[in-house]
Amino acid sequence: MKNGQKWTLSMRIFLYETLLSRFGRHEEWGGECPKGRKEEFEQCLEELAVYFSDQCGSGTTSGAVHSQFSWAVTKQGEVKKNYMPTFFKNVAAAHEVGFISSCDLPKYILLEPRKIKGISPESI
Repeated sequence: MKNGQKWTLSMRIFLYETLLSRFGRHEEWGGECPKGRKEEFEQCLEELAVYFSDQCGSGTTSGAVHSQFSWAVTKQGEVKKNYMPTFFKNVAAAHEVGFISSCDLPKYILLEPRKIKGISPESI
């Protein structure tokens, strides 16, 4: 992995392919985890963490796997500049494999902050 990058695109694709094959499309879940299958979902995150740890030689936790997943399925009101790549990569990977659909994508993305009296882009 380059520049200390822990999560690659192929890892994210594997994550969303696994969730799709075990639990179906996210829009069918009825919430953040599949309805009535929370324990199975949490076990899947644990298994993915072990798999990624083995593949990368680093300690990946189920919490870290869940964090990546959350970027793709939660509505983001605002994403700080340094987290934008993580957000975009997770949404792209989840969409690519069919885990989320086009209607789950943000309608608008504001890339530069609006000018507000007394606030400059540098101060945000």
